[in-house]
Amino acid sequence: MSQKNNSIGMNELVDYQKKEYGKTMDRIMKFLWKCGGADAQILQYAPYSDHIKAAGIGGVVLATTVMAMIAMGFAMHTIFGENTKDGVHHGNWFVTIPAALVWGLIIFNLDRFIVSTVKGDGTEKITWGEWGAMLPRLFMAVIIGLTISAPLETYIFQKEIQR
Repeated sequence: MSQKNNSIGMNELVDYQKKEYGKTMDRIMKFLWKCGGADAQILQYAPYSDHIKAAGIGGVVLATTVMAMIAMGFAMHTIFGENTKDGVHHGNWFVTIPAALVWGLIIFNLDRFIVSTVKGDGTEKITWGEWGAMLPRLFMAVIIGLTISAPLETYIFQKEIQR
């Protein structure tokens, strides 16, 4: 919302979100804002570009969570699964699904915390302090990458490993 003078000179609030998108998009935007750790009450007073930026950050956090869940699910399926006589791999879903959900929640909360607490200095130049603030996210990306790559490599090279 922003302030706009009405016909009698009083200030009235203009609601950007209802003006810019419909009901369904409004729900999606608010969900993405929450995923990114943005405050919807503050964003009501912000311009449309800030709405998009906050939704973009939330989308990245959500995508990271989904990829982490898939990676952990694949890892648990590979580790705790069994190959039958006909060569079909059957995973243990009682381990896979809870492990993937818990890992996804851990990554979601860590990532949301990191992106909502990292602040820039307002300049275009990336400072050493901003590089330092980026290190936890980079570390987490490496951990997620390892959880994705190790089971995937094992699966891809399974025939060579069994020889």
